[in-house]
Amino acid sequence: MVPMYDIVDLTRQVLAKYANQLFLEIIEAYQSGGLNQVTVLSQKFMNLVNDLDTLLASHDGFLLGPWLESAKQLAQNQEEMKQYEWNARTQITMCTNIFPLKSRGDALNTSRWLFNEYLRTSVFIA
Repeated sequence: MVPMYDIVDLTRQVLAKYANQLFLEIIEAYQSGGLNQVTVLSQKFMNLVNDLDTLLASHDGFLLGPWLESAKQLAQNQEEMKQYEWNARTQITMCTNIFPLKSRGDALNTSRWLFNEYLRTSVFIA
């Protein structure tokens, strides 16, 4: 039997690859001036981000709270605890393209913010 963590992780990887492909399609549509296509693809992308949020929230191994707590439990003093928490937070906020390197549930808010910021600064969004 396959552990639930592995099922969630594999699904996350597949959806992240699809999201990267979708994001590139949005860029192409933007560069060719296709407002309708940008709007349609952007909505698909945001729906996918919401799906990823739901998926990752289904297993504690992908949630921010348990991730930070597990890092802090390794510390032997207060100073280390602060450093280990900072390290854990840094891992989830470093981005490649649009998705965090290490997804931890609500860490996808970073992706939402980056994507919305990209659209807000484009010529299509006033």
